[in-house]
Amino acid sequence: MNFAVILAAGKSRRLKGLDKIFYLIKKKPLIYYTILAFEKHPLIQKIVLVTRKNNFKKFCSLIKKCQFKKIAAIIKGGKERQDSSFQGLKMAEKLGA
Repeated sequence: MNFAVILAAGKSRRLKGLDKIFYLIKKKPLIYYTILAFEKHPLIQKIVLVTRKNNFKKFCSLIKKCQFKKIAAIIKGGKERQDSSFQGLKMAEKLGA
């Protein structure tokens, strides 16, 4: 089974706190287009989304609104990007990767 792990737990330091993943492009948040690419990809069966704790509800709402079917888990990221990557890979393994 093929998984995609999407890392979306960054702190947006360069944008001074403006969360770029929710920046609107054509009335959709930027992260929508990333998820959509994997949602449509025929070789990807499941998606693990790694996010910050304070964005969890936003992601749940987006996934429900957009009816993404391949999201298998939304998990909290780690302190650094490599920690978030590791958490995403552990979850994929747990789900059957």
